Amino acid sequence: MLSKTSRYSFLNLILIVVAFSISGISTNADELYWVGIPDDEDDSARGIYTMSLDGEGEMEKILSLEERVRDFTVDSDHVTKRKMYWVVRGPSSLSSEIWTANLDGSDQQLIFEANLYIGSLAIDSRLNHFYLGTNEGVLRLELDQLKLVTLDDGLLISDIELDIDQKRLFMIGPSPFREPGRYRPPTLWTSDTAFEDAEALIELGSLTGDISLSVDPRQQKIYWAAVDYTDCSWVERIQRSNYDLTDSELVFCGGPTLDDFPSRISFSPNTQEVIWHNTEVRPTFSVSLENKNNTELFKVETLDALLVVPTTDKKNFIRGDVNLDKKVEMADAINILQYLFLGENHPQCLAAADVDLSKVVDISDTVNLLSHLFLGGPDIPAPYPDCGLSPFESDKELGCKVFFESCD
Repeated sequence: MLSKTSRYSFLNLILIVVAFSISGISTNADELYWVGIPDDEDDSARGIYTMSLDGEGEMEKILSLEERVRDFTVDSDHVTKRKMYWVVRGPSSLSSEIWTANLDGSDQQLIFEANLYIGSLAIDSRLNHFYLGTNEGVLRLELDQLKLVTLDDGLLISDIELDIDQKRLFMIGPSPFREPGRYRPPTLWTSDTAFEDAEALIELGSLTGDISLSVDPRQQKIYWAAVDYTDCSWVERIQRSNYDLTDSELVFCGGPTLDDFPSRISFSPNTQEVIWHNTEVRPTFSVSLENKNNTELFKVETLDALLVVPTTDKKNFIRGDVNLDKKVEMADAINILQYLFLGENHPQCLAAADVDLSKVVDISDTVNLLSHLFLGGPDIPAPYPDCGLSPFESDKELGCKVFFESCD
């Protein structure tokens, strides 16, 4: 333990640095993850990239990859060590590997490989199940036992999404409405996770190629790409509706060529925009639901997948526990200083680092934390000393990318 003289000397040193302090502010914006190669780069730049949709952050590469990715997802619950998952080709064209890593790219692992083509996946992180679109139909992978269960051996799907709370799947598959032998256009399907009530909802037009969908569980909305014969005058569109297809609404009309077709889409609930990309062109765009404006975000050489990872309001943390080890101590104060002055150890929960509830993370948070720990200074606001939800709106503005799923 520090002597009384040492304590005061350390705090005085910090107070001197106040004059040169740098504030760190982060909004509660969603994060965009995308897989591919940035603009004007070669294959060596292939990887998983991330950027905040608040317009403030820069693009960051979090993991290098050697293979093209067939699909990419993030586990559907917010947990302390949240994971991302992706599927790539195995040793042969009809084999596949599923890989995982933390959201910062650390702890990369191969978790499953099989002699079947896996083109799409969704994860139920509560049950540790994957739902897979394969060349052998729709399968469930029970990861704990590495057991594959066939849900439907005749439905070949190109995209799959899961609402974990409603236990409902949404998929892109072939149309069942056409006569045998005729072209079966891409169709939106839904089913419960046991595949007991699988149903085709609506054909999505006559285009072939990549067509994707996105689900917003908060509002129970589906977003999908389609061809419109009236509102868009034979051009491509992004449409949304309720899960039962009521209250259908046109979100975006593309141009008259396939270059304007949104073949990759993902919805951002906090920024209220749809992120979309066409695999044949270089720019990636966002469409605002508020004003329908279409804005270019960035360009790529290739883009294999994109996914918006939403933030949530229900985030358990301990104020002052900056490194998320469920303890508040000197190491947390050092973490804040490293973030402010060295650009290292960016707090994954900025709300936890806002010790004085000032709505920014700055040097005063370190001062208040050390004063409380060693000098009997001001109390730290809730949630403290126990883990819990914050009662303060400012914590929602700062946000938490990583937090505790529960306080048990």
